[in-house]
Amino acid sequence: MLRDRLPGIAIDAPAAGCDIYEMGSGKVGLSVGSSVAVFDPGTSLLRYTADVAPPILLTGSGRALALPNTSKDFLITLSRGTSCFFYAAADAAPPEDIERLAASGMLNARSAGAMLALHHIERPASPREYLEYSAQPICATIARDAMCLSAERLGIRGEQLFEVTAAVGEAVANAIEHCRHSTGATFTVDCAYGSGELYIHIESNGPWRAPELSDERGRGLPIMRAFTEALEIASSQDRTRVSLSFAR
Repeated sequence: MLRDRLPGIAIDAPAAGCDIYEMGSGKVGLSVGSSVAVFDPGTSLLRYTADVAPPILLTGSGRALALPNTSKDFLITLSRGTSCFFYAAADAAPPEDIERLAASGMLNARSAGAMLALHHIERPASPREYLEYSAQPICATIARDAMCLSAERLGIRGEQLFEVTAAVGEAVANAIEHCRHSTGATFTVDCAYGSGELYIHIESNGPWRAPELSDERGRGLPIMRAFTEALEIASSQDRTRVSLSFAR
């Protein structure tokens, strides 16, 4: 079966009513009810539409999030240790049930009431991680979680882990804020470690627009400057790249 020939990927489909098929360039097609998805095992990139039942994502840290119901493509990288559950009807298990099952070690597609699940995407150990997401608010949480776990795998702990996560979170929030109203807008997070430093680059559609400083907004840039060894912002009318570096 196809699912048995995908190293590092566990495709769990306990019931009839879903379809799994090979596509070009090594990609896998998934169909569950009205939900249609394309998954690239080489990059762990998932693109889906779901008109009825929103998929549920279990992050690497064990947090369950309901992904958007959308008739337009939603794009997300399944980072190491995540699972994504697809449902055929609008009766998805509540995220708190997914978290409880995960904590008990009893989580699978059947226990979650899902028609299909992509489980625990494993990648070879690497000093680099490249993630891509749709420019939607929920992806800020998902990207922060992924970067926090990546930093922990590199031995970053305590106060520095907080600083890395906070700075990345501000850069990602800015990227989403400034491009999410553009149709099909995405942002990427490129994390690399070398020469004793951690480098993280966040790139998105559109120009950089620093907001006015107020009690609620405009504090992202000072936070990034305070928590990084170096901060660079390169922006044009088409793209913005925020580069953060942290000494180990």
